[in-house]
Amino acid sequence: GGAAGAKAGAAFADGDGGVAALFAGKGGGKGKAKGKAPVPKAALVAPKKQIPQPKKKLRKFWWTNDKCKLLVFGRPDLPPGTVWDKVGDDTSRLALAEFEDTFEDAKSVTIQPKPSPAVAQEGQDAGSSGIIRIITDGNLTAAVESSLKKLPALEAVAEALTTFDDDALSIEALGIVQQYACPTEDQLARLQGMKAMHPDWALALPEQFMWVLGNLGSAKEKAEIWQFVREAPDEFRAPREMLNGINYVLDGLMESKSIPRVFGYILAAGNYLNAGTPRGQADGFHLTLTFQECLNCKGKNDVTLSRWIFDSLSRTQPQLLEDFVAELMPLLMKVSRAWVKKEGDLEVQKEPMVVLSDCESMLRTLKTQVQDRNIRMQQVLRRIADVTDPFKLNMPSRMQAVELEVNRLSDMLQKSLDRFKSLLSWFRLDPQMGSGDFCLLWDDFLIPSPLLNKLDAQMKKEFAQAVFIQGKSTRAFTLDEMLILWGIKPYEVPKPARIKADKVAIPTPVENRGKRKLNPQDTRTLRRPDRAPTSRLSANPFTVGEPLSGNGTTSRPTVRL
Repeated sequence: GGAAGAKAGAAFADGDGGVAALFAGKGGGKGKAKGKAPVPKAALVAPKKQIPQPKKKLRKFWWTNDKCKLLVFGRPDLPPGTVWDKVGDDTSRLALAEFEDTFEDAKSVTIQPKPSPAVAQEGQDAGSSGIIRIITDGNLTAAVESSLKKLPALEAVAEALTTFDDDALSIEALGIVQQYACPTEDQLARLQGMKAMHPDWALALPEQFMWVLGNLGSAKEKAEIWQFVREAPDEFRAPREMLNGINYVLDGLMESKSIPRVFGYILAAGNYLNAGTPRGQADGFHLTLTFQECLNCKGKNDVTLSRWIFDSLSRTQPQLLEDFVAELMPLLMKVSRAWVKKEGDLEVQKEPMVVLSDCESMLRTLKTQVQDRNIRMQQVLRRIADVTDPFKLNMPSRMQAVELEVNRLSDMLQKSLDRFKSLLSWFRLDPQMGSGDFCLLWDDFLIPSPLLNKLDAQMKKEFAQAVFIQGKSTRAFTLDEMLILWGIKPYEVPKPARIKADKVAIPTPVENRGKRKLNPQDTRTLRRPDRAPTSRLSANPFTVGEPLSGNGTTSRPTVRL
């Protein structure tokens, strides 16, 4: 605290009390610090080792501090049963002359560390000046100070927690404020006690934040609620996008015209295979079992029933098969496919990206968080007497907007669940089937994992990787690409596009632009076009050398001046 802090503190006020005095460093009231009654000190055990007598003044070696006491046998800091029980006095083993020459302190080379008054115990008197610290762990202090240095100035942080301007503090900064800058009740009580005992001492950086924000009143709760209402829109994005995607898929399946026709084709093939048996007069089939059986039922040359159906439809009713794939594409794009290495080979791993139960869990968590923050907000509001307080004026409406959005998403989720149950009933599927299993059912029917796994390394790399294995960044594939996977259409390696080079005139070098080529037979005078020849140039023309022989060879051009 100081005069600058007092000036900044007077610029704003809080409903729980003014903060003008906080930066002045005069707070917490007078009186002795609260705490336990003093415990009588145990009798001090004197050290038993001999006191060395060096002939020179040596540098100091600071291996004790306020936390690391001198280890002496018989004292609580060094109980029996340690390695030190076997260590004796080996001073005589030192080469004392060499040792003293090496560590002589001629001009006090070693600077004695400060006695660390900042970590003085409550009630300790260390003089008229010092630094107050209640966080005495060195590693923790370094971590806290490093985080607090990422924040704006203390005055700006305190002002932001009274005005709640979203531009004043980032969401990341609010997290740091809650974790490191706001004291607990015990820390604030200790800080008040030490300031009462040492009113002239300065505060370390973490303690400055604790002192100011601790006296603001409900600073941590306000920061937590403020952060929540700001993060809520981002938290809503994932469930909203998931619900929109699910509804789009459900609409496409319920309104599909090609699915019933393809099912009829499969039903006819199954009845025909079961001709002459009670199974040959079915009016429908179970999707889960039938899709798997279509892949397991093999004919000549190991052609599966699935492959035969797709091959037959591609030749006889190509438009129907194309519509079938297109109408299922929104669902197929909700399944991520990625390679995983197993026993030295690549195998596909599928994972649904549309799971209603996950969305339901996310919204349940958000609803619980809204209820919890709402209770805390009401507790804070009851402690604010000023009706013009910014928190009291703005935060309830922002929390209400968050609550309304949660309720709206919950209604969307319930409608999606009802529609999904209707879809399961429509397909005669298990009503307990999850949306993820539903997506995998269709994906395994059109893009079976065994087909992808049995491709050779080149096809996996050049074809499957580009078409089907996209992770979560899925893309739509074409009917032809699906037929290539099934081996119905041949795969043709794409030829690199040939770029026809146009004839382009080679530009003349810059240094030669505007110059005329020299002809060995040309003896005309060359003049610069930008100025008229001078009398000297006229008298000494620039000429070209004559041929040296009659065989057509010429000498290099010469200049006559």
